[in-house]
Amino acid sequence: PRCQQFTMRGLFLFVALTACFSYTYALSCYDCNSADNGECDDDFVGDVVHCPTGKCAIHFTNFEIDGVTEEVWYRFCDDQAEFTGCSTIMIHNMFYCYCDGDLCNQSFDTAQNSKK
Repeated sequence: PRCQQFTMRGLFLFVALTACFSYTYALSCYDCNSADNGECDDDFVGDVVHCPTGKCAIHFTNFEIDGVTEEVWYRFCDDQAEFTGCSTIMIHNMFYCYCDGDLCNQSFDTAQNSKK
């Protein structure tokens, strides 16, 4: 009985350590694109997706066509992002952020203040 107790503890320890070392972290990001389906804006953040590499991204731009202002929101995983932080391209009225915390691309505020 005592030997069996040590064997069960050893087995439990082995399974627990294997689970810890085999776990692969995947960043969780919001994913939506208002240009595709219209369901992405300041209030609707999209679906949660898991990104094995890269950063979460949020992009926003607005422009005028025939007197009508259009807004485009885009949240996604970006495995090409080279920096963490926010920037603007004023000539295109585009604002964008890359962040590396879970669900950090909910808004520009959460993206600017994310810490992994």
